[in-house]
Amino acid sequence: GFTEGAMFSPYIGSVPFVGYVFKSDDPAALKDELLSCADPRWNICTEADETVCEVKGDYVFFVMCPNE
Repeated sequence: GFTEGAMFSPYIGSVPFVGYVFKSDDPAALKDELLSCADPRWNICTEADETVCEVKGDYVFFVMCPNE
């Protein structure tokens, strides 16, 4: 569902933070797919408190993170 993408996260795996930026021909559909598949417990030892997903033009920003 995307033509380009980048991922960013901390080096230490115990921090529940991961983010992506995607370029898509159908960003609304990609946003829906990401939100339906998002698992805040993707990391075995911790859980993200918040999921944010926004569309701007052809780009989708997605992040799971702590509330701190």
